Amino acid sequence: MELEDTLENCLLKLEKKHARARVEANEDVLHAQHVQLPVGTFAQTLQRLRAALPQMLQNTAHVLESGHLGKIFVLDYSETEHVFAYTY
Repeated sequence: MELEDTLENCLLKLEKKHARARVEANEDVLHAQHVQLPVGTFAQTLQRLRAALPQMLQNTAHVLESGHLGKIFVLDYSETEHVFAYTY
């Protein structure tokens, strides 16, 4: 599956599809933003981003899923590395 939308909309759609998935932030990418996000659900990740990096939620995100692994790319933050990964 592929999905492209704002990061906020992608997280909302993925929460509905994979409510129990665990989302892990790529600390190498987010380090420049001085933010650490613990592993959590899509809902928890969305809530934490609303508090810490609300502007990121309006950036375009591209989601790629293969097997039981998904990766979320936010090109404004990294053109080559995923920003979030999850298993479902």
